[in-house]
Formats: sequence, structure tokens, C-alpha cells
Amino acid sequence: DNISWYGHGHVARSIKNPRKVFQRLFNVQEHRANGSVLDLVLADAEDLQGKLGRLDRYKLDDYMDSVRTVEQQIERITKRQVDIRDIGLEEPEKLWTTMRRDEYIQIMGDLMIIALQTDLTRVSSMMVAPERWSTPLMFEDVFVKPIDHHGWTHNQKNAGVLGDLEKLDHFHMRQFARISAKMDAIQEGEGTLLDNMMFTYGSGLSSGMLHECTNLPTVIAGSAGGLLKTNRHEQHAKGTPIANLWVSMAQIMGVKTDRLGDSTGSLKGFLA
Repeated sequence: DNISWYGHGHVARSIKNPRKVFQRLFNVQEHRANGSVLDLVLADAEDLQGKLGRLDRYKLDDYMDSVRTVEQQIERITKRQVDIRDIGLEEPEKLWTTMRRDEYIQIMGDLMIIALQTDLTRVSSMMVAPERWSTPLMFEDVFVKPIDHHGWTHNQKNAGVLGDLEKLDHFHMRQFARISAKMDAIQEGEGTLLDNMMFTYGSGLSSGMLHECTNLPTVIAGSAGGLLKTNRHEQHAKGTPIANLWVSMAQIMGVKTDRLGDSTGSLKGFLA
């Protein structure tokens, strides 16, 4: 149910509720209170450092890296309050469990866009529906009652189920396109927000029934400030791990690495 980590063993927990996302991102009073707590944590950690063995010190260092990430977020939010006020963002009021699926995705997408637009973050991950979330969310113009998407993916030999899964694929692509269009409408420098980023849509499995993670269809919108080749379709050699894409994207963002997970290198011909 989580797809991001601050560091080894320290998960960045997913947040389901749009209101909590709003408060986490934009509520400066809450972050100032958190900042006071962090000061105490840092003081205690420094006192503890000299009393630990070597392995425990490594663990503490990893934890402190996570704390510093939160510190940096607090600092960015405090500095960006004028930009946030100018956008006129309002806290989501509607209960997320009563939202249609399209409404939920678009609200979460809007929060992500504003965080990127105001430079509160430069990396964001949004899960449409983690595998074990059981939610009553409805699908706009697709189904008249809540459905078991996860269960359907384990029944792909059923022709009727395959047809319904195809409807869901089209639905999610429409949501991706809508969020992409919003990003492309925001001017940033000589281009748009979308021009200057990599907005990736995909899945970790190609077959829910077989739990296969090969031959994964993945879409990238945006050109990373002109660094990516666009308007093309590529099929890479059989056995190429998806991690090679993540390595390539990390390198574009300035991360000095050539390995991630089961990667075997970066993708050839990825750059413009």
C-alpha cells in the first residue's frame, strides 16, 4: 500500500484522505508545530549518537535523514505561503469516501499539481488505488455500483471480466490525460509545467492473475525541459527491467546513480 521511501527501511506512508494531504502540504501552523517537535528529536538524537554501537548508529543516521527531509519540507512551505495564497487553494470539504473515483483522482491530482507548481516538492507519487484498499468509490459513467477491481484482475480468463477491465483502463487513461492537460495549461518559464517535468503512468504488474511484472505498458507525458524525446512509442528488448526506466529518470533529475533495484543500466535512446 506504499510506493515511496525516505530511505532504507523508512516508508513514506501513503495518505488516502485529500483533506489530510492538503493539511500536510499547505497548513503552515501545523508544520511550525511539527518543527518544534523535530527540534526535540534532533537534540535527543545527538545526545544518543555517542551511546550507540556501529550498526545502531547506521540506523540512527537513516532515521535522521528522514527527519531532515521533513525539516526541508517545513522550510519550503513557510517560504511559499505567498504563492499558495495567490493560487487561492481551498481545503477539500467533501468526505473522500463519498466521492466518485474520477472526482477523487482529480482532487488528488490538483493537490499534486499545486505542490509542484509552488515548488513544495519536485517529486510526487500518486496511487489511483493501492491493491488492498477497500473503498466504496464509484467509477464515473462506467459502473453503477462499487466494483472489485483487484478481484477482477485475478479472473482474466473470463471474457466479460476482460471487457470490464478494458473499460477501467480507458477510464484511468482519461484521468491521466485530464491531469496532464491541467499541467500543460500552467505557464512556467518559456514552456509549461508539463514541459518541464516527467509525468509517468503505469502499473507494477502486466497480469494480476499471474502476477507477472514483465512487458509493462508505461506512458510518460512531458519532456523534462526538452531532455526527452517525445511523440513516440518504444518497445524495449525482452527482459529489460522497468527499473532501467527509473534509473534513466533519476539521472535526468541529477541523481548520480546507475543502479536501482534489479536494474541493468539506463535505457538506450531515452534522451533527445
